[in-house]
Amino acid sequence: MEPEVFVFETGELFIKSEFIGKDIKVFILTGTHSYQCSITAAKLAEIETNLAGKFDHVAEMAQTTFREGSGDHFSIFVENQDGKPVLVWRKLGGGKLKIRLAVFDLGTCVILYQMVKIINIKLPTK
Repeated sequence: MEPEVFVFETGELFIKSEFIGKDIKVFILTGTHSYQCSITAAKLAEIETNLAGKFDHVAEMAQTTFREGSGDHFSIFVENQDGKPVLVWRKLGGGKLKIRLAVFDLGTCVILYQMVKIINIKLPTK
C-alpha cells in the first residue's frame, strides 16, 4: 500500500504527513531540528477515550489536522517537556479557548534527509 503524503507549513514548522491505512507518520522540520513520530489508530482511539466524550471522531480530526495543518480549528506545535521534544495538538474554539487533545513524543531524525524529501514533494518537477 502506497502512503498518501501531504506537506504543509504551519507557523515555523514544515510538516510531512504520511497516511498508511489508519496510521499517520509525521516528519517535522523546525529551524535547525528534525523530528518524527507515529500516530497509530490505537493511539487515536485512546485519545478519544481519554477525552471522555468531549470530542467524537478524533481520528477524523487528526486526518484534517495532519493533511492541512493548523488553521481555524486546530493547532500543532513543538515544545520541550521535561527536556524532551513533544508535538502538542490542540483544538481551537471561539475566542482564546484552546483544548489540548494530545501530546506525542518526538524522536529526532536526520535533518538533511527529511529536507530533501520535503523539497522533492513541494517543488514541481519539469
